Amino acid sequence: MKPGDTRSRVYAPHITGKSVAIAFVTLGELRFWGYKRGWSKKKWEDLSARLRSVIIIPYDDAICTVYAELKAELSKSGKTVAEMIYG
Repeated sequence: MKPGDTRSRVYAPHITGKSVAIAFVTLGELRFWGYKRGWSKKKWEDLSARLRSVIIIPYDDAICTVYAELKAELSKSGKTVAEMIYG
């Protein structure tokens, strides 16, 4: 987050002292926005620096199964999860 961004205070108690992980899809989305917005070399370096402390969760069958199970459970309870379709 940018210096002065107040959202960091909200998230700090949840991540302090813990390992932070993002899915491989999230990494792809971050890079997509960088390419789409024509990021400078500095912004790419900043992203790389931030990602050094983050675990990237790769694709595997177990993750896809958990995703499907959770999405089905949420759907049955009337909640929806946005489709991951870009175009």
